Amino acid sequence: MAWLCRQQAEQVERALASDLVDQLLLHAMLTGGLDRRLPKPLTDRLGLRRLTTAVKVIRQDHVMREVGSLLDEHGVEAVVFKGALVRHMLYAKPYLRPSADIDVLVAPADVREVARSFEDRGFSVTLASHSDTHEVWIERHGVGIDLHWTWLRPGRMRRDTTAEILATRVRRGDLWGPNDTHLTVLMLVHPAITDHVTGRLISAVDLDRWLRKAQIPWDSVVEVLDRIGLRTAAWAMLHWTRGLFGTPVPDEVWRALAPSLLRQRYIEAWLRRHPARLYRQRPTLVRGAFSLALQDRPSDAARALWRLARKDRLCLDQT
Repeated sequence: MAWLCRQQAEQVERALASDLVDQLLLHAMLTGGLDRRLPKPLTDRLGLRRLTTAVKVIRQDHVMREVGSLLDEHGVEAVVFKGALVRHMLYAKPYLRPSADIDVLVAPADVREVARSFEDRGFSVTLASHSDTHEVWIERHGVGIDLHWTWLRPGRMRRDTTAEILATRVRRGDLWGPNDTHLTVLMLVHPAITDHVTGRLISAVDLDRWLRKAQIPWDSVVEVLDRIGLRTAAWAMLHWTRGLFGTPVPDEVWRALAPSLLRQRYIEAWLRRHPARLYRQRPTLVRGAFSLALQDRPSDAARALWRLARKDRLCLDQT
């Protein structure tokens, strides 16, 4: 609280919005009657953002329903994941959990048909110029949709679980989403790899809320993590989240996921340095010294490095 009061309102708003927790903080302060302890310029700015955020969420939900109807119409199995899904599962009001875009996962074989169907309906469709990408960008009424055919960049998983996620999908209200096992794996691993664990505070908030609310099928979660070679990534995300919120994790799960003691100390040292922030200045260092350390085996790190190098070569060849 003291830090919030000492900083410029614009600076605080920008930091909170970057972590996607600005509306969550404002809501907590208002419902707790603590808003008077915040500087008025800050509450005014956050109040204005509440309106724009709520409008954005309404537009996203409208487009998301349109996307779901189109996919169902063509018989395409798909799931929504990340923020656009969990805000309807874990938050009392959807605008409390903003999302930059909508993430949709489909089978690789369905990508061309889906992209063509969206274009026929007036959506804007953009495919990255290199062949190693795992997503297509689709836009409608200013709302962005990331169409994925795998949920991590190729090479990061020992075995891709996209087919399993689609085959075991469940209804989450009006949406199709991953089942509890795969949703837990996604929430543990995706931010660890794509956002270097500490990229966005909201990812830790999501995870803490989910682990407190759901009956987690930990045995199957650990089995999937072991199969894809990313137990260490999950442990790092849990370590960071538990340090922030005291998130409950069964002792046997903690032991099953934990890497060697030496690797634990190494990853902990990196987390104290906020790897996501350091990535902005030294991306190669963070990729090589931290992100690859989240793979379970040296062979997993070598595979991820090879695919990353291949992607960079493709990009250079086509510029």
